[in-house]
Amino acid sequence: MMHDEGDSVMSIAFGHDHEGFEKVMVVSGSRNGHIKVWLLATGDCVRSITHAHQKSVSSVCFGSHSITDSSSVNMILSGGLDGSVRIHGLNTGKLLKQFNGHTSFVNTVAFARDGNGSLVPVSGASDGSVRVWNIKSMECTRVIMPGGGASVHTQLITEITVHRVIPVTRGRESLLLVCNASNKGYLIDLAGQVVQTFSSVDSVTGEGANVVPVNFTTCAVSPTGDFAYFVDEKKELFCFDTNSGRIQHRSGEPIHTKDVLGLIHHTSKSMLASYSIDGTLKMWR
Repeated sequence: MMHDEGDSVMSIAFGHDHEGFEKVMVVSGSRNGHIKVWLLATGDCVRSITHAHQKSVSSVCFGSHSITDSSSVNMILSGGLDGSVRIHGLNTGKLLKQFNGHTSFVNTVAFARDGNGSLVPVSGASDGSVRVWNIKSMECTRVIMPGGGASVHTQLITEITVHRVIPVTRGRESLLLVCNASNKGYLIDLAGQVVQTFSSVDSVTGEGANVVPVNFTTCAVSPTGDFAYFVDEKKELFCFDTNSGRIQHRSGEPIHTKDVLGLIHHTSKSMLASYSIDGTLKMWR
């Protein structure tokens, strides 16, 4: 699986494996703004979308309108360094929707679900905002400043870069796990209300209070939504209980020798992967 020579892969996401390994798809976004869809079993490119964005594609994911069958993937959600969020048809490769409003790089995109089970695009950017979008009208229905409330007025946004937003299933409506360039992580609802806060200082025992907190850089969540994982600038790994907000485990030392680029949790097993500028990928259980 390879993009054009000289073009770097900037983002990647797996599809669901409900129909078996031979039908699992992978979507990737490149520095030159292209998106490709691959069949994992063979490595064949089954869809190529050239100039999906005007600049690098920083985040991609698959989506399905079906509430009950997430294997019926029919669209690709993407965010780019051009500041836009876009939806392309998986079968046609055509641009279906474009969401405008971010004033800086879009770093992360995802599909959440509202209380009716309807698909809701969400995005996070270097302008400090998490934005919730109406998939039909393409309007921004909520601007959220993690840790600072919510507003529909863009001038109130503080520019604390949002690194990652991950939907967490709780009933029919998704919550959002947010990692931004601060020393706290947040679990918020689609209205922008903070449900839980995560900090390297234990909220009950006070452990870690004598250490100067540093910013988190990336996060992941378990398939059940019960555990959230964060890595900080010191490259220490934390596992939090999402219900209590308390630290369940911490590595106590750097998990990589250089900056950690990301965390990914297995879709069904108790397994976490971390990858780093140091050139290593590590598995954690």
